[in-house]
Amino acid sequence: MNVAYHLESTFSAAEWVERGHDIAEVTVEHDTDLYDSARTATVKEVIDMDYDDVLDGPGVPMSEYHEKHVEQDVIDSMRAGDPIIADLQYGSGDDSIFPQLLEYCKVIPTFEQLGRVDDTFLDVIHNESRMKPEERFNVVTSFVDLLGPTPYFSFDPVPQPTNAGYREHKTPNTPNLRFGGGNTGYYGAGGLERKEYGVYKAPESFDIIALYPEDEESDARPYVLTLLNKLADYDAGPTAFDQETYELGSEFHYSQHAQKASDYDAALIVVPDADEAAAADYDDPYPEFKRRLGQLGVPSQMISVDNLGNDNYRGNICSSLIGKAGGVPWRIDDVPGDVDAFVGLDVTYDHATKQHLGAAANVIMADGTILASEAVTKQAGETFGEDDVANVIKHVLEIFAEEEGRPPRHVVIHRDGKFYLDVENLINRLDKARDLIKRFALVEVRKSGNPESQRTMNRIHGSISQTKASPSTSTTASTPT
Repeated sequence: MNVAYHLESTFSAAEWVERGHDIAEVTVEHDTDLYDSARTATVKEVIDMDYDDVLDGPGVPMSEYHEKHVEQDVIDSMRAGDPIIADLQYGSGDDSIFPQLLEYCKVIPTFEQLGRVDDTFLDVIHNESRMKPEERFNVVTSFVDLLGPTPYFSFDPVPQPTNAGYREHKTPNTPNLRFGGGNTGYYGAGGLERKEYGVYKAPESFDIIALYPEDEESDARPYVLTLLNKLADYDAGPTAFDQETYELGSEFHYSQHAQKASDYDAALIVVPDADEAAAADYDDPYPEFKRRLGQLGVPSQMISVDNLGNDNYRGNICSSLIGKAGGVPWRIDDVPGDVDAFVGLDVTYDHATKQHLGAAANVIMADGTILASEAVTKQAGETFGEDDVANVIKHVLEIFAEEEGRPPRHVVIHRDGKFYLDVENLINRLDKARDLIKRFALVEVRKSGNPESQRTMNRIHGSISQTKASPSTSTTASTPT
């Protein structure tokens, strides 16, 4: 059973305007019940335009242009009326703004935009959506109890053992991130920006090369220089710095430019906005730079042209680059529990090859420092094979022993999603190596809810499966949370 909520618009963006709400800067998406192209955009302003007016780019009336996206009877009904048309911005820059019928769009119901329509309802749903784990569990179990016998499926609910108890662990409200000089702070920007503590550990060698498109040099060059200044403010200035431009064109040319970065410890790459690159006649440089630099073992930090000049991102870019180059922006000062290392597993989807790629994103020490990154084989769908997980654990044992001089006592393997493997068989394999790994836990996290808010906070409310192995016992328990 999954206790969740889903926000969905029940009326078009045109009706939003008709109800008297301001549509400027509101995020909308194509209503795929009417329009066959799924796109997201920001409304700039309602414009005075007729549905049969000729579009500047295609050189045909808007109604005719829509024939490849919208059913003819819908077009006819729009032409017979007086539809509301607005300029929508689909990407970055003035060349990404196009007129669109708001009847073909619906508002993406973020909490902020929901508040514009009905702040009273927002207060209710906002509180209801944040149930604690115990409340969620009670909602599910009470619902199942109310079901009673289900004759259609010819079975009755049968009580099963459950470790349904929950423990709330509160940490004291003390600064728990350690920066340079032994100083502590509450959060990254607080220590690096407000307190000017400096990073916990700068990269030993930090030669940086910056690459940016020729057409963006006037904006990219000064922005990159501000990043260098900020790195110096963090006590992690580069040991050497070079910069070059590249021409937007063929992926083969990008590969040649990436090769030049092989003598550097890190690369800053300015790339076009994804939406702009998708609509352009040049190859998108992002995937080629990522691929080639990954092969060369050069950590890279991509910067979208759309974000040039955005001061809010500079701290994130710099701290990320420091970490990728072997430094430690900050570490956790005091970690409760006895876990030696955390391994994060996730499956990414490559849209170019239409394949899932397995990845053990990071091996992280208990204090939050990154020990290593590990990439594994292509996966069948959203699965991690048992051998893949076993190989990741082997690598953890090797690098942990090399770093700490001893085997780890307790390792947590964290999967963003389900494991889809024979857990018992994996336990048996690990039991044979219990002289090397005394205890391990498999944790799978499932989440759902508003996709927009998931990008800023992963809400865990599905189930966590935890498996522990000790020298004498192997037990499996499932904990709803």
